[in-house]
Amino acid sequence: MTPLAGFLYQPLWMGAFTNQEIKTGASWSYEADGNTLSFVVTGTDEYAGYEGYVIEATFQGDDFEGTAEWETCINFDLPLPLMTDVTTGEGETFYIELTGYTEE
Repeated sequence: MTPLAGFLYQPLWMGAFTNQEIKTGASWSYEADGNTLSFVVTGTDEYAGYEGYVIEATFQGDDFEGTAEWETCINFDLPLPLMTDVTTGEGETFYIELTGYTEE
């Protein structure tokens, strides 16, 4: 029930990272309609036996109450994030972690 719910389940993560070089230290931002989304790749981590890049994002602007923080770990070979942790501007926290993945 958060406006950031899409980032928890991340069908949107591919769009946020399209045409970006994902490597430790990379950063970029988007601005539109009084909103700013800033991203930084902070390193790598492992979840469910898969290594991925950890990306921290900050959302500020008219569409968010306060500043929302988002941390995720992605592996481009998997259709799901390895981990996603969202903290809203109101201090609510939402966390999911991939614990296993198999293809059939």
